[in-house]
Amino acid sequence: MHFKEGDWDVDITPDFALGLYFPHVRISQRSTDGSLVTFYDSGHLNPFETAEEAFCVAEQSVAQWIFRHPRKEPGADKSGAAGEAA
Repeated sequence: MHFKEGDWDVDITPDFALGLYFPHVRISQRSTDGSLVTFYDSGHLNPFETAEEAFCVAEQSVAQWIFRHPRKEPGADKSGAAGEAA
């Protein structure tokens, strides 16, 4: 399942193996050249018996990650250093 969350591209499609659904989260953003840059890839999380459970866990993981990593407005300081003297 792919969706947009603000300017993030989010993929929470679970993998199915051994009769179980393995949720994962991949959060990306388009760069200025149009390529997709991955900022977070959870790998496989704990498996579940149903796809619905896997989606629920993945969606919670997305919400937590985005809450902890708010996006800066375009043109904001990209150096990461606030208040540097010129």
